[in-house]
Amino acid sequence: MAIANVNATYQGTIEYTDITTKGYFDWNADIRTQATGSTATTITSNSSVSNAINVQNFAAKGAYYGVVKRTFGFFDVSSYTSGTSFISSATLRVLGYANNSGGVIPVEGTAWGVSGTKSTLFVEDFSQLDFSTTYASAITSWSTTAWNDFTLNATAISDMNSNGYFNVALINDTYDQANTTLPPETSEFNGVEFLDASFPMRLSIVWTVGPSGYGNNVNGVTSANIGKVDGVATADINTVIGV
Repeated sequence: MAIANVNATYQGTIEYTDITTKGYFDWNADIRTQATGSTATTITSNSSVSNAINVQNFAAKGAYYGVVKRTFGFFDVSSYTSGTSFISSATLRVLGYANNSGGVIPVEGTAWGVSGTKSTLFVEDFSQLDFSTTYASAITSWSTTAWNDFTLNATAISDMNSNGYFNVALINDTYDQANTTLPPETSEFNGVEFLDASFPMRLSIVWTVGPSGYGNNVNGVTSANIGKVDGVATADINTVIGV
């Protein structure tokens, strides 16, 4: 087994804001499940974002505001899942910043496309997540000065080993993930220090290098063209008749 740190390849935030004068809004229909956000930010330099994960319900100057903001990250782990290598455990590490209010939970995201085919977030990526696929337990006491460590579950590990990447959304657990209506004059903020030189958002993974398999010719056939010998996969063969 070996340990490696994998920094996020892409990261950013998307916010949706609902503004109404009718005096109320439907939290789920009007805000939480909107297909398209209001603003999208792809983060490419060190940025301290105090409301990177955010929910709000407030009134100002005769209008009513409902806000949801989500953080999206993408990690390339293909170097640790190729061939017979695999990831056995992993921790998602996020450096906190500023406000410390409300729980945060990682869920499956698809904002960056398959295998990270997109490098820019767009407002339509606001809904590119799966609330039903959680990748770790929520952190309910968010550190504003140190790592917030999510111990990733079996679903996350399986997805990384199957896909060769980790596509994740960090969202508010109390009201966004749980779909609990946000009471009036309520807000929960969790800040993130993105691309900090010493503490970038990263995966700390434990991985195993599988056997390289048999590397010689058999009866004139090159090893690259041999998948099995007598029904045994070449990756599991060290020698053939003692050779």
